[in-house]
Amino acid sequence: MESVDKQTEGKMVDAIHGLFKDMTVLIVSHRLDTLMGLDRVLVFEDGRIVEDGPPRLLLGRNDSRFGRLYYGGE
Repeated sequence: MESVDKQTEGKMVDAIHGLFKDMTVLIVSHRLDTLMGLDRVLVFEDGRIVEDGPPRLLLGRNDSRFGRLYYGGE
């Protein structure tokens, strides 16, 4: 399977933002930087939502699972 380089992924995300401006779109990414421009992030653990909110807000929380993943704490 081919992977997408960071530049191409950025172009894809920009296109998604333009094409689906007023729609709900589900984006799954292993690059957490890709999620930073989104309105909302859902963090799943064991099939359940454990965090929900804007990525910057989640990063600002001391006990944030998203923050630990983003900063490499896990």
